[in-house]
Amino acid sequence: MKKTYGPFAIFGSGFADAKTEEVNVLRINGIPILPCPTVTTTQPGQTASASATKETNKKKQPKGTECVEGLDIHPANGSLIIENLPRKVVKGPSKLDVVVGDAISNQVDLLLSGSPRYVPRVIAAGLLAVLVVLLVAMNFKKVTIPADTVETPTCRIPRWKTIFIDFDSNTYSLSRVQLVAWTFVALFGWLYLSVARSMVQGMVTFSDIPDGLTGILIVSVGTSVAVGGVSAVKGGKSSGPFSPSFSDLYSVGGIIVPERFQFFLWTVVGTIGYLVYTVALDPASIQNLPTLPNGFMQLAGISAAGYVGGKLVRRAGPVLTSVKPVAVAKDGGTTMTWTLTGSGLAQKAGFALKVTTGFVTPPYREDELRGIVVTADPANQDSDPTLFKQLTVTQDNAPAEALPNAVFPAPPVTSTAPVQPRFFVILNPDGQRAEWPY
Repeated sequence: MKKTYGPFAIFGSGFADAKTEEVNVLRINGIPILPCPTVTTTQPGQTASASATKETNKKKQPKGTECVEGLDIHPANGSLIIENLPRKVVKGPSKLDVVVGDAISNQVDLLLSGSPRYVPRVIAAGLLAVLVVLLVAMNFKKVTIPADTVETPTCRIPRWKTIFIDFDSNTYSLSRVQLVAWTFVALFGWLYLSVARSMVQGMVTFSDIPDGLTGILIVSVGTSVAVGGVSAVKGGKSSGPFSPSFSDLYSVGGIIVPERFQFFLWTVVGTIGYLVYTVALDPASIQNLPTLPNGFMQLAGISAAGYVGGKLVRRAGPVLTSVKPVAVAKDGGTTMTWTLTGSGLAQKAGFALKVTTGFVTPPYREDELRGIVVTADPANQDSDPTLFKQLTVTQDNAPAEALPNAVFPAPPVTSTAPVQPRFFVILNPDGQRAEWPY
């Protein structure tokens, strides 16, 4: 790093110029500073015209001032240009005025930094990225979800993704995602503020978190806790597709739910908006992170309340944890019986088989199961009189792809289609669905 600051200008009037015998003396925090007088040396065999000469102030140095080697102060078009000011002379916020003879200028704030404005942003983003990479690297080993299920092949994902998973439904949890999002936004803001004040403003400090951001984190944590409580009492959301997908954040069991969608949008807009506003703050003057307005906090609370309220009034959706098929030859055909285990399973639901096509697009086709008989044991009733934890589905003359030993076409070599060739699908009367491979 250079030992001097780059050139900067002081704008004003009444500065000494070449026509006067007076000198412009800088005062930084009350300490007078000006360039050292010119030193001219002549080497043996050289004339004075060939002497090495420093370009410094040629006028007489006033008494009581401190000269700085290499400093250059010269007037230019109504301003003073300061060059080669040593870093050791100015550190952090300072007060500056100019003395010309017996006249003293008004005092102004001075903040010089050797770091460009973008450096705190880059460092904060870099530190956060390093933290994320370390967390991902330490938890990159794949785990099976649901963790306690062994009857069928299950989805395997890196361990770090489990922070976003609702294991009751095997889906991405919106309440968890928004909590993690606001946590990282708060962490980035704190890093940016701390780096800006330390590197640009020269004040090493342990920055505080504004009340508004603390409040939004409380709302986020409270939402996650409330969602967990509602799920424990009323039952969780529908699991939808077998593997967790991005659509889980705004839909339930394949249905886009208004209160969930608005909470998702509010989370996206709020976190991105706060990040943009924070990064836009000048690192030379930032003292605190942006304070979230009361209106924003109220809307965040209303959005979270709507999200939790929607879970309260919505009927629990189907969640499958096991599908056990049994095939029995009967009257020249095959009778299939599927025993479904899970929660929120409606006896009057629709049922289908989702089978691979062997193509990239579409990777699956879905065939409704017709002529079926659905039975439920009242002892397995769930939280709602129409919902059960176990159902038995029977179909005579089942199609070939329903049989346990059915053979399916392999997906194309270049395909990224899921490896599961077949899923059993349940579609509750309210449109929520779940699926499970067998």
